[in-house]
Amino acid sequence: MPGEPLSLPEREEISVALIEDRAASWASIAHRVGRPPTTVMREVTRNGGRARYRPAQSERRAERKRSRSAEPGGLRDRVRSELAEGRSPEAIWADLVADDYPGLVCVETIYSSVYDATLGLKATECLRSRRPRRRGRQVRNANKRAGLPNIALRPAAVNDREEPGHWEADQIIGANNKSSMLWLTERVTRFSIPVTMPNGYASADALAGLVEALEQIPEHLRLSITFDQGSEWADWETLVATYGIDAWATRTRHGNAARSRTSTASGAGGSPAAPNSRPPNQPPRNTPQTSSTANAGAASTTRAPPPSTMPSPCSDR
Repeated sequence: MPGEPLSLPEREEISVALIEDRAASWASIAHRVGRPPTTVMREVTRNGGRARYRPAQSERRAERKRSRSAEPGGLRDRVRSELAEGRSPEAIWADLVADDYPGLVCVETIYSSVYDATLGLKATECLRSRRPRRRGRQVRNANKRAGLPNIALRPAAVNDREEPGHWEADQIIGANNKSSMLWLTERVTRFSIPVTMPNGYASADALAGLVEALEQIPEHLRLSITFDQGSEWADWETLVATYGIDAWATRTRHGNAARSRTSTASGAGGSPAAPNSRPPNQPPRNTPQTSSTANAGAASTTRAPPPSTMPSPCSDR
């Protein structure tokens, strides 16, 4: 619900803060008047800006803009009574136009008067939508992206890391959204391919980065790829059709982090870990290890591979 309009003393306090420091942050001014920073910013911006803000002029302008339906009189009583009868704001406005009623108010004014409680009516009682809060005006387009196959359909051989050639894709966004890097990580060996993306991280850029990474992989090791639920993978169908590989998506955007925390806690000494989870210090399967503590007397010629200099940012999906 909208808050109370700014009062003249609050506007004067804003003016004093701007006189003291023209470059004062909105947050510091808002702290002085006890209002949200966005309220102060809009108030100053629409009334001349930092250099020409005048509290008295702003107050007079706000009074002129206040809803005429809030003023006591015949118009307010008529709008209120017809809303109480269940008529829509559109129908009330049409009747006012047909009757050539003086002081006509628009449909938007009637809606605003209901939702800010100016008329003393509840939106859930007089509007047909029965919505307690007003829906934002931003129109959201329907998601037309083809849905990736769920990770639950992934074969057991992939989940258990029994064969190489199955990859995970992740994207890292840099500070202030000004840089991006794509990573492909092989599930068995954890071999990672980083791709710098200087042009952005939209779906077309992500597709170009994936192509650059996959071109570095032998064909027999391009079997499948697993994504998260990010919109940057919207062009996954093009990738699948081009390379003839399988693709899956995680269940939810935050599901991997939750499962990672669960498996970590389980490996630390709680309940047994999930079948497909691996304790943090345990190396991947099929990776040779050195026997330094156990079987100390037995000589071993097998050496562990050097740790990767570029650790994978991917979670264990």
